[in-house]
Amino acid sequence: MLCIFIVMKKQYIFLFFLFLAIFPYCYLCFFANPSSDDFGFSFQSQTNEFWYLIKQTYLYWNGRYVSNVFIYLNPIVFGSFFGYKIIPLLMIILFVFANFIFVSQIFHTKTKQNKLLISLLLSLLFLQNMPIISEGIYWYTGSVIYTLGLIVFLFYVALLIKVIRENKKRVYALFLITLLFFVCGFNEVLTLLVVFFLVILSYIFYKKELQGKKIIIIQFLFSVLFAAIVILSPGNGLRGEAYPDAHNFSHSFLYSVMQVGRFSFLWIVSIPLVLASFIYFQINKKMRDENSLFQNSFYMNRWFSLLILFAIIFICVFPPYWATGILGQHRTLNVAYFFFIITWFVNLTVWYIIMKTSCDLSFLRK
Repeated sequence: MLCIFIVMKKQYIFLFFLFLAIFPYCYLCFFANPSSDDFGFSFQSQTNEFWYLIKQTYLYWNGRYVSNVFIYLNPIVFGSFFGYKIIPLLMIILFVFANFIFVSQIFHTKTKQNKLLISLLLSLLFLQNMPIISEGIYWYTGSVIYTLGLIVFLFYVALLIKVIRENKKRVYALFLITLLFFVCGFNEVLTLLVVFFLVILSYIFYKKELQGKKIIIIQFLFSVLFAAIVILSPGNGLRGEAYPDAHNFSHSFLYSVMQVGRFSFLWIVSIPLVLASFIYFQINKKMRDENSLFQNSFYMNRWFSLLILFAIIFICVFPPYWATGILGQHRTLNVAYFFFIITWFVNLTVWYIIMKTSCDLSFLRK
């Protein structure tokens, strides 16, 4: 009993310091002020009919049918600069909560304290190392296009895991498709990554004959439909015409590969990710005894999982190069980094089991 009490006490102390670490990010929200596109979209919202703007933006600028709604609902449209400062705070709270829901489904056998601890670590890792936090959290337009999309995506994945594990496909089928519709409507890179991962899941579930393969395949088919609505929108075509260096494949491919090398190196050697990897080593050892997903290395081999890790960055940088000829802003890399974190820990699980198996075989041979 004394040992259990000591372990619980350590958990609460650790949780306290994690909450303390997230406080500065919340405090900085009150220094956020409108800038750049905030003013342009707000002016248009004040001088035009709302649904007319949504239609015109889709037809003449981009296909983001969900985030286009939010960009015209900026708090400064209603004269509230304090509301503008509250939005980043709400974004951080929602992000932590979404991570908790996601982690609760992955680590469903763990206690609430452990789930909260893991979700806070994941949230802090993202906040501390995201390529451009100013545009990801503290700038309204950037946050509702990219970070809010990640939040909705986390809720979607959590529900998808729950449906598959508990075999509740009839109860949540329509809700899953609705959530997927919203996820795909935020931005192009998130949409492409969703399609990419659903392709991989469809392949794994079909090949391994896993429970829920029909659900995954249906989700993939709908993701392709929703991606088409975004990517093939008239606005995307017209927007590309404004950039003379667009649609140069060799240039886009070469520079995308270089950016993959650049960002993967920066993220892998970052101290926060290295420290989190050591912490995850202990978590992973325990999860192997409790969760079949961890026991089976997420049903992937090491080279396939490693390829996915680098493919994430390529998927997020190639579209901007193809559409404009330049990488431009790093808001899209914020999305890439979050997916990179998740896939990094999946890779640690895969490689840890392979290394442990190799060590065990070497010991037996001796």
